[in-house]
Formats: sequence, C-alpha cells, structure tokens
Amino acid sequence: MTGPLRFLVLCLAFLRLDAQAPAPPQEPAQTAPAKPDERCEVSGQVLDVLTGTPLAKAEIVLHGVWQTSGGEPKEETSMARSDAGGRFIFRAASPGKYDMEVERRGYVSQSYGARGPNRQGTTLSLNPGQRLTGLVVRLTPQGVITGKVVDEDGEPLAHVQVSPMRFRPFEGSRRLMPGGHARTDDLGEFRLHSLPPGRYYVQAVYQPMGGMGDPSVRPASDSEPVEGYVPTFYPGTQDVATAAQVDVAAGAEVRGLQIKLLQARTYRIRGRVINTVAGRVERRVQVFIMPRERDPSGMMWLRSGSMLDRKGNFVLRGVLPGAYYVTARWFDQGGWYLGREKVDVTSSDVEDVVVTIAKGPTITGRVRTEDDASADLSKVRVFLRPTEPRPMGRPTPELKEDGSFSIENVAPGEYRVRVSGVPAGYYLKSATLGDNEVLEAGLTIEQAGAPGPLEIVLGRCAGQVDGVVLDEQQQPAAGASVVLLPEPEKRKLEHLVKSVSTDQNGHFSMDGIPPGEYKLFAWGEMEWGQWQDQDFMKPFESRGEEITVRENSRESVRLKLLAE
Repeated sequence: MTGPLRFLVLCLAFLRLDAQAPAPPQEPAQTAPAKPDERCEVSGQVLDVLTGTPLAKAEIVLHGVWQTSGGEPKEETSMARSDAGGRFIFRAASPGKYDMEVERRGYVSQSYGARGPNRQGTTLSLNPGQRLTGLVVRLTPQGVITGKVVDEDGEPLAHVQVSPMRFRPFEGSRRLMPGGHARTDDLGEFRLHSLPPGRYYVQAVYQPMGGMGDPSVRPASDSEPVEGYVPTFYPGTQDVATAAQVDVAAGAEVRGLQIKLLQARTYRIRGRVINTVAGRVERRVQVFIMPRERDPSGMMWLRSGSMLDRKGNFVLRGVLPGAYYVTARWFDQGGWYLGREKVDVTSSDVEDVVVTIAKGPTITGRVRTEDDASADLSKVRVFLRPTEPRPMGRPTPELKEDGSFSIENVAPGEYRVRVSGVPAGYYLKSATLGDNEVLEAGLTIEQAGAPGPLEIVLGRCAGQVDGVVLDEQQQPAAGASVVLLPEPEKRKLEHLVKSVSTDQNGHFSMDGIPPGEYKLFAWGEMEWGQWQDQDFMKPFESRGEEITVRENSRESVRLKLLAE
C-alpha cells in the first residue's frame, strides 16, 4: 500500500475514534462490501513481544489485492484499532488475499506473521464466509540512540543531520542506506528513534541553515583555503570500514554517543543557471551536486546545495575532491525540469560552470498485445526508471484508447522500461525503441531530438506457479518468502522476478510469469529483498528448485524451507 493511500485510510479511521473512553474493537467500513453470506471475519490480538502485555491503540491495516472472477484487479483496504485488551476485529472483509500491517507509537511497525521487523509477513487467504480468529501480532519495542555532535574544539554543533545506517541488498550488491534521520538542536544533541533491533553505523552530515547556500554570503577572502566539515561516522572517521557499529537491542536506549565532525580541505564550485524553459532567471531553482560514481560503500550522497541570486548565479561550498554532476532542478506546472553538467574537482575551486535547464524530449509509443488480441489496457502504465538516483520527470499519463502514450519532458540519462497494470494472463514480452531492443539492454535519452517510437508488446498465455512450502517436520510453513528468479545475469530485470509470501496454510501462487527457465527458493528467516545480494545467494544457488514455465502453463511445486 502506498504512503498517501495508507495515510488517507488512517486519517479517515481516526475521525471515527471516540477519544473520551475505551472503545470495543473497531469495525472498518468496506469500500465494496461482499454479499452478506460471503463476508469474512478476521480477529486477533496485539502483544508486546518482550513482555506479552496486550497493546491498546495499535492501528491494524488490512490491505488486499486480488482478481475478481472476471479477471479484474480489486483492492480493498480497511483499518481497525486494538482495544484495552489488545484485541481487534474485522467483520465484513471480502473473500481474497490480504496483507496485514500493525503500528503503534513506541514500537516498530510489523506485518502479521513476520518473524521480526523488516521481515516479510504471512498472506491471509480468506474463503467466502470464513472466520479467521486467534491471530496474534507481537510488536517489538523501538530502539533509541541519543548523543551529541561537536566541532574540533568540542563545542556543540547545531543543524547536523544524523542518520542510522545499515547495509541492505540493492540491485545485486549491498548498499549502506539510512533508516531515518534526526537533526541536532542548539546543544548539538540528537535522538534517533523507531529503530528495529540491530547493528548500526551512525553518520553525521553538517547541513547549516540560513546563508550557507546564498551566493551573496561569502567568506572574508574567497582566495583563502577553506576547511569544511565532511560526513563523519561515529566515533570520528570518514571511512565506514573503520567506523564503530552501535548495537541496539529491542526496546533499548543507547545513550551518550559523541561524534566529532572531521574537517578537510574543501573547494567551491561557482557558476550560473540558464533557464531556457522560463526564459528568465527563476530563483526557485535548486542547485546541488552528486558524485558520478558511488563510493565503495555503495552510497550516493547529495553533497552540497545552493539557491540562485538575482542574476542566476550559484556557489556550492564545502566540496571535496571528486567527479560530480552539478544539477539544477526547477519545478513548474506539475513537473521537474533539469539541467546538469559534469564537473571534476581536484585541487582548486571550479569557476564559470554553466548549467542549462531545458525541456527534455517527449517519448511517444504504444502498448499492444501479442497478435493485437483484445485486452483491457486501461490499468497499464509505462515508466522510465533512471538507472542512477536523480529526480524524476513528469508522471506517465493513462494510455489512449488505441494503446498509445506520450511521456513528456524526459531528462537525459540511462533508463529501464517498467510496465505496471498488465492484465491477467499477459506478461511484458518486449520493448523496442526504434530498431533497438531496450527491455533488457535499457535505453539512453539524449537532450537533442526525441527517439522513438517506444513499442511495448504484452505476450499472451503467461505462466502460473503455485504450491506449498514445507518445514523440516514436513508441515506447511506460513509466512515463508518464496522467490522466483531467472538466471543470475537477468535478475536486475524486474519483470522476470516474482516474490510472494505463503499464506496461513503454507500455500503460495504467482501469475503473469514470462515463459522461461527459473529457480524457486523459499526462506523462513530472511530480510525482505535479501535475494538481491549476490553474496547472500551463493550458498543457496544449487539448492533452488529448477522450473520451466511455458506459455499458459500452470506449474505446481512443493518447496523445502531453506535455512538462512
């Protein structure tokens, strides 16, 4: 469930709560009620995982996506709140498959059936008229890290962004990624909360407020060398390999961390922005730099930022030596307009950089089914996903009746084609741009001229795989993560990767699978998305269940649960 949708559901539910007295478990309203004799009931209890204490005021969201008998996708989202005994109930759920998420202040959010935070939950399968009772969700109390950031003299530093960092799988490797952030106050103090149990690297990045990004605010002499604060890991190092990790237990508060920000010789990048779209200086333009290559830890940082003066000039300060993109970004009429230039910073300031904001080319194309068979394409959306982190352009509009589309203002760069809303029984078969196949190879968009057209073909007779996962005692394994993977060199192609969790009976089902050779894996204890890590997968590769998916085939398998 997307953030905005979930926020709306929560807001609507809160309006119905009686804040004056404890209430019985909430019965959520249904957006599309099932027939009375088909409605299902789901009930259970929320407990503290450490003490077993019932938790009141927990928010439980039941979110389902499935296909109707006519093959149309259907969504249904409901919310309940636990009572003083931690109990909750949904009385009017439609038959189908659901995920259930639970949140409470002071605890880490979690899915039903998950074996801890950041783990995949159990899918709930509801048959017409079924009563599913006795569900138990055990929430983990949040961890907290508090501390202080100081300068070279031990004085407190305000306006420092502090982030808890962990290595996570991403596109075939492990990347160091933040799990939230906090800013230091006037005493240099910070508090990181809502942390799942685990080991964290804590990083501090100086982000002063006020005139830092204003080109009119300059040091006493721009010719003098400048020592600037650089991103620093606890207790005081730039290199994550020499940083100390902080162990956070469930419900624990780790106090007293002190991070001394490091200084290094830094440089300035000066230039101006030409906005060819507006035809004038627009001071709402944001200018920032990002490294052209990720550092060894896999991080891609926004290093510095600036706004424009009245003449369209900018100054980026505190820049370390390296190879960067200087990017100018301007939002107008519902979309971002971008410009960027390559800049290399070595041992001196960089002057007279010119960044031109221009409207990107329009990509036109068409989505059709194989042999032009009739199918409902009203839910299909086409996306161009950048292969490197950067702002997106305008959203992809709906397809026209003939399947044609146009994506306006596409910024220059490298992209991969993504398609959502593919109708039941179909799969993404091919994508060509002009004469070039781009589904696997990706595509390059240049500023000058519009390539195209982009032709996307949906293949008929997609395959399906279903089955059951068994544990060591040959019993059905509920909440197991089942992943369908193609050969290793194709695992970055999202349309070939499928992942689901087993339901309360250990069953799973996958559809919309392109014909081909695959391997199936099932884990009980695994962090979500960990199969993207090549090192994690090495000991399991030979233990996957090989499977061939043919056109319109329905394969049935029995999988053994793999130990992590």
